[in-house]
Parts: sequence; C-alpha cells; structure tokens
Amino acid sequence: MYQKQEGKNSGHNGLDEWFSMKDNFYSKILNWVLPIFVVFTILTGGVIEGLVILIAYLVYRFYSERDKYFSFFGKNNYLKGNLSKAVRYYEKAYKTKKAEAKVVVSYAYALILQGDFNKSDEILAELRGREDAQSVFTQLALCDAVLMWKRDKKLTNAISSLEHFDDTLRTSSYYGILGKMLLETGNIKKARDFNEDAYRYNSKSPDILENLIRVYCIEEEYERAAKAAEVLLKKKPRSLDACYYCAVAFEKTGKVDKARSLYKKALKFDEMLISTVSHDMVNQKK
Repeated sequence: MYQKQEGKNSGHNGLDEWFSMKDNFYSKILNWVLPIFVVFTILTGGVIEGLVILIAYLVYRFYSERDKYFSFFGKNNYLKGNLSKAVRYYEKAYKTKKAEAKVVVSYAYALILQGDFNKSDEILAELRGREDAQSVFTQLALCDAVLMWKRDKKLTNAISSLEHFDDTLRTSSYYGILGKMLLETGNIKKARDFNEDAYRYNSKSPDILENLIRVYCIEEEYERAAKAAEVLLKKKPRSLDACYYCAVAFEKTGKVDKARSLYKKALKFDEMLISTVSHDMVNQKK
C-alpha cells in the first residue's frame, strides 16, 4: 500500500523552529496587548491617539498575515477558473516565506496546470525539505502523478502510482485526478466503475461530478448525464471542462438554450494542462 514515509530534517530545522516559536510568542503578546491599549486610550479621552494606534495595528496585522490574504485570493481565483491570477497570488504568498505547506503545494499544482514544470519542480523540492511536508503528503503525490502523466508522458505509470493508495490517503482531489486519468486510457468500463465509486465517496465534489458526466456523455447516456449536470450546476462549476460537458448533456436532451448559455460561460475560464476541452472546441459548438 502507498503509505507515508518519514521526511528528513536538515540541521537548521531546530534553530529555525526556535526563532519561529519566539516570533509567534511576541506576535501573540502584541495581538493581545495592542487592542487593549487602544481601547484604554480611547476610553481615557485619547480618541485621536487611539485611532492612530488602531490604524497602525491593522496595518501591522495585514503585513504580518499577508500570506493568508494572498493565499485566500489565490484559492478564490483558482476556484473561479482564473488560473493565471491564482498563480500570481499564490506566488505572492509563497514569497512571504510564511506560507503554510497546503498553500505552497497549491502554488506548485497551479504551476503544473500552467505547464511551468521547471518552477513547479523547484517549489516541490523546497517543500519536501520542510518539516510540515507530511501534512500535504497526498497533494504532493498527486502533483508527482500529474507531472508523470503530462510532462513525462507516462500515463500508465502515473495511474499505477495512485491506484494503490491507502484508503486513509484518498481525498476528493485524489478521486477527481485519478478519475480523469482513467478516462484518458480509453478503458471506459474501468473509468466508469471508478468514477461511480468516487461519486459514492463524495456526491458533491465538482471534479467527481464532472468526470461522471463525461463518462455518461461518452456512453451516450445523456439523460443520466443531464441529471448529474443539474447537480453540478448547483455547485456553480468554474471550469472549462465542467461547463462544456454539462452543455453537451443539455444539448443532447433538448435543452438547447441552457446548453448555449453554458458553452458561452465555458469560454470565460482558462485552459489548463489537464483540460480535455479547448476554447476552439467550445467555439465550434457555439
């Protein structure tokens, strides 16, 4: 079974951890003391002084936690299908040197989807040397599998690297990515079995629903595809592929206006490395 392995720590980790603990200690003290001081200053008549201190405190908080703001906007843009903007915000979060492992691996994955393999390799190598790398074990493995699939052109090997995952490591992202890989093999029966199993794992995941709709469209089971598409639309899908396959399902079941609207919407989203649909394909449908 695919299981976690203990990472290696560099000799500097102890010292880095010590300084990090000190920084966190002083930061927590400041976060408690300053608001109390501001309230006290205002209550004792120093309204202007209190407001000045409050503004300075807010600026300080924004600066000290800027990695969280940048990562929030990075995730938000990724979910909206704006990959290029997501990369820019994730990069800002990464450059603060304070980003959590889950943010760094999201940055690396977004770079992979952009086709920037060299930079993603650098980010992943740096992340693996961190003490908190084990917290994103599954995400790291998924990044490696997508690189194997798209960069190295070894789809079979990529699938094999994921198929034997321990159940505790399987997530909705795991099912979404492996489901897409299996569809690429052309073995529709195996892909269908897996994606229907994925649906039982999480019937609300947009990625899982997208794969299932694609399976039903390939098998020309358009009524089933349309029913799944209705569920997916409630999740407000923000990807080129999701809008396209939902549109196909609706087109084939006579809901032409709905299909036309979704084809148009699909063009708003960036093409990604693992997209199976291009803007040209959508334009032909329109």
